[in-house]
Amino acid sequence: MKILITGNMGYVGTAVVKHLRSAFPDATLVGYDMAYFASSLQGSSAILPESRLDQQIFGDVRNMPAEVLDNVNAVVHLAAIGGDVAEHKYGVVTQDVNYTASIRVAELAKAVGVESFVFASSCSLYGTEEESERTEHSDLKPVSADARTKLAAEIDLEPLAGDGFSVTCLRFPAACGMSDRLRPGLLLNDFVGEALATGNLNIVGNGAAWQPLIHVADLARAVEWAVTREAADGGEYLVVNAGFNDWNFRVYELARAVAYALPGITLNFSGGEVAEEASCPICFDFYQALAPDHQPQYSLQQAIAELCEGYKPIVAQSWHQDSPLQNRAMFLNKLQQLGALDEQLRWAHQKSTVRRESVLEIID
Repeated sequence: MKILITGNMGYVGTAVVKHLRSAFPDATLVGYDMAYFASSLQGSSAILPESRLDQQIFGDVRNMPAEVLDNVNAVVHLAAIGGDVAEHKYGVVTQDVNYTASIRVAELAKAVGVESFVFASSCSLYGTEEESERTEHSDLKPVSADARTKLAAEIDLEPLAGDGFSVTCLRFPAACGMSDRLRPGLLLNDFVGEALATGNLNIVGNGAAWQPLIHVADLARAVEWAVTREAADGGEYLVVNAGFNDWNFRVYELARAVAYALPGITLNFSGGEVAEEASCPICFDFYQALAPDHQPQYSLQQAIAELCEGYKPIVAQSWHQDSPLQNRAMFLNKLQQLGALDEQLRWAHQKSTVRRESVLEIID
């Protein structure tokens, strides 16, 4: 089996590659990534994460050559512009990467005989307005640019499914936990980092907003299931909330769990209500029924303990909420200021069209 993972060099992609290598030791794993965050190795791994791959290809999904898909059986499509990056000055890029490129990669995959296309979607598609649990049949009210483009991609992926080409859209809640490329700005990760660095934990608002979570290793477990699922298990086109009902938390519950794990931490609530992008609980019953052998295994307490251990070398160096380490939009802005990236988030040497010889630079 040959699996292509786009966006493999990010926080989630690094964990997915690690899990897929363990789950499929004999598979050929190929990574495809722009390598924006390749240097963000704050995890505890002693090896380069890409050493688990058979090939690492550096390239842009916006113009990925069809040859990259030669003999590929499954595509895990993680490449996306999300979170703080999508909401800043990169609206056009977000549309091009999250929607246009996703559909193009899927079309290319189907044309060359790929059997399985796994699309990393988001529970943020459901919006924020109601307290009731959201199922796959609930109304969709995406608020962010990231969520709107993910929904557009889901819609246009559906007609591609069929004729031996299965599409699985995994709607994930917010990720958390340790990865060899840690992303400190995510909510639980941020709470642990702030608490360790300052002795305080500052919660904006009253903390009553919902925040469904999934440990990044459990997210990778769901990807493994999606890669190998039969079309009979959910259909040739499937949308499913991928997570665990017990991981629907209020923000204040997360803060108190961190404080419990780190005695002496002071909790500070600013008061009032704050609109949250993902403020609603999610129902994961359908995923539990479809994938009973790939259910989440981490507890919140385990995730916090793991983060506390993983953060030690980072906190020892420096930790600040407004640093590029925390904020990916700031990190990309810094690369632009250095002249490394252009306004379309292409590497400066690539210009508007990525040269084939540059895209297909391979590390074996």
